[in-house]
Amino acid sequence: MNARSLFLVPFLVAVYGALALGGWLLWTGTAPLQGVALLVVGVPYGVWFARLMLWRFSTSAPGLPLQRWAGMLGAGMAILAAFLEGPSWLALVLALSVGWVGIPAYALWYSRLDRSSSLLVEGAPLPPFQLQSVDGEAVPSSELYSSLLVFFRGNWCPLCVTQIQEVAERYQALHERGVQVVLISGQSEANTRSLAASFHVPMTHLLDPDLATAKQLGLFHQRALPLGTEVLHPSAEADAYLPTVALVDRDGVVRWLDATDNYRVRPHPDTFLQQVERVGVEHFGAA
Repeated sequence: MNARSLFLVPFLVAVYGALALGGWLLWTGTAPLQGVALLVVGVPYGVWFARLMLWRFSTSAPGLPLQRWAGMLGAGMAILAAFLEGPSWLALVLALSVGWVGIPAYALWYSRLDRSSSLLVEGAPLPPFQLQSVDGEAVPSSELYSSLLVFFRGNWCPLCVTQIQEVAERYQALHERGVQVVLISGQSEANTRSLAASFHVPMTHLLDPDLATAKQLGLFHQRALPLGTEVLHPSAEADAYLPTVALVDRDGVVRWLDATDNYRVRPHPDTFLQQVERVGVEHFGAA
């Protein structure tokens, strides 16, 4: 068990607890200044996270500056309000733990990924490895040339699913340029089939059941699924791939690589086509 997997659920409980308490203190007039302070702390991040879960987007500002500054400001306001109104210790603890600790930790620590062991290198040949089709057939990496390879965490990751949706919307344009779209994860066959059924384009879905290839390529993320979220995703696998996108030409050379070191930061949707055009359409498709 790692510290990151323990962080998210308690942090979210504190954020939405601060919002609930802030609303109650303001509504009842018990400690209105402290209520306002808690809302300043929690609203920017709480709204951002709700948007992530409900409306979906694939990327965000790396450091979440609005959320961090609001958190620090709100926590400072909570200290001042405690002197003016008399301290509500729960309000003060929530304001400080969320505004001065939780949000900065989420933005600058929890979101970061260690990419030091990745073997995928832009300009280098794709390393040999083997995956599995949803029908159980072995698929060597040599069959993945002229492809956009999308290594993703799983159906439980809203950023990953949104990124796949963005790729799916550009599937036809990529196909016309000789690029096949290949989605790779360590999740189960059932989850993979469920994901495939949600898109109406024939993308290739490949499995890495024991994440052997993820470990081989240095793309293994231990306990990526936050502890406690199994309640919402009971069939999800705890370990996963580090989110990665690689454009491989027909000779097996990695022509473009997005190995993000922040799971919230993904390529703009148009980047995939732009990179194909930059490399040159002639480098894709059948030789």
